[in-house]
Amino acid sequence: MIKKFSAILLTGVLAMSLATSAYAANESLQVISEPGEDNTAGSISGQDKEGKFTFFTTQSGGLNYAKAAVLSSCGGAPIDLEIKGVGSITKAIKLSSSCTYKVRLWNETGGTAKAFLRNWE
Repeated sequence: MIKKFSAILLTGVLAMSLATSAYAANESLQVISEPGEDNTAGSISGQDKEGKFTFFTTQSGGLNYAKAAVLSSCGGAPIDLEIKGVGSITKAIKLSSSCTYKVRLWNETGGTAKAFLRNWE
């Protein structure tokens, strides 16, 4: 009886650990930069599917110029977006489950710049 109960318990524990390790939670991050700032935000894990990268600027006087990049722990070229003036860009990007991602945001002039990255569509 104890052996049977132990076997069932062990099977349940293994099934739960496999189920949770195969699923990455939905994660998101944001970074905000005021004029003259260069900021980088945390990291999220990929899920082997497309995520969304959104970047926008607001006008507070003067000409805006800002640039955002998604950086991968797996290397490779960053995914860059650039805005001159006031605007918004959203781009779907593939995020591999074997990598983590962070966002770097440069805001040279003008208003506030914000970038958001999420690992689901």
